[in-house]
Amino acid sequence: MNKNVRNALVGLLVFLGLFACGILIEVKFFGESLCFAVLGVLMTLGSLAFWELISDSKQK
Repeated sequence: MNKNVRNALVGLLVFLGLFACGILIEVKFFGESLCFAVLGVLMTLGSLAFWELISDSKQK
């Protein structure tokens, strides 16, 4: 398997795992509705990905 494809699949699996854990924590422990939990987790993971993209481009 190509290294880029493998890295993309691992990244996708990590994203899905973090997404599922975030939804579970938001709904179970904080009592949020599912819609707000999904939006909150997506915005959090999106901002982390954007921050990683910015910091990676600054290093180059």
